[in-house]
Amino acid sequence: CDWSSDVCSSDLIPAVDLDMEDSVHISANGQKLAAKRLARIARFHLGEPGVMDAIKLADIQALPTAAPAKHSSIIEVRFQNVAGELGAPGAPTGFRLVSPEGEARHCIHTIRCEGATVRLHFKHLSQPLQGWRLAYGFECDTTCNITDGEGMALPVFAPQPIRIPNPNEE
Repeated sequence: CDWSSDVCSSDLIPAVDLDMEDSVHISANGQKLAAKRLARIARFHLGEPGVMDAIKLADIQALPTAAPAKHSSIIEVRFQNVAGELGAPGAPTGFRLVSPEGEARHCIHTIRCEGATVRLHFKHLSQPLQGWRLAYGFECDTTCNITDGEGMALPVFAPQPIRIPNPNEE
C-alpha cells in the first residue's frame, strides 16, 4: 500500500453477525463482542504470544466427486487465523453460490464446520461449477453466524472464484 495514511495498515473486525438495536445501531451486547474482537487484533499487533490476527479467507475449492455423480456437490472453504474451531449457534448460515450470470442461488443444503474449514453441501445444481463463485454475507443476506472459539466472526467476502480440481492430478 502506498497511501500516505494509516488506513493501509489498519485492520477491520467483522460485525455482520452482531445483534442490532435497530436497523443502524449495534446492541450493547454486540458492542461488547466488537470490543473483544478489537482487543484480540490489538493484542496480536502488540506481539502478545499465542494471540491470532483476524480470521482470513485462505481457499475455496470444489471437492472431487465420486462416481456416478457428474458434478461436485461439496465446496470446501478454508480459513486461517482460526482460534480453536469454527462453529455456530444452531445451523451455520451466510454463504451463497453466485452463478456465472451474477445471480445469488439458494442451493446450499447443509453447512458443516470442521476445524478451520467450512464444508458446503449443495443440491439442485445441474451444471459444473466452472464460472460459479462463492460469497459470505452477500447483498442483503447478512444472516451470518459462524465464529471461532474466541468469538471472532468470519470475514464477509464478495463473490470469489471456486478452485476446481483437475481430475487428472492426484
